[in-house]
Amino acid sequence: MVSDTFGIESVNDKSSAFAEELGFYSIDSFNYAVSIENLISCFSSG
Repeated sequence: MVSDTFGIESVNDKSSAFAEELGFYSIDSFNYAVSIENLISCFSSG
């Protein structure tokens, strides 16, 4: 099964702030996820 999201686990305060800037959303206070489509558009926009 192919997932359309990317996740990061066990983030600290600095990495959670960076994740939020990249469009990740909090699953709980330590884990974040983002759709692959949103992540690609973040890096491909000018």
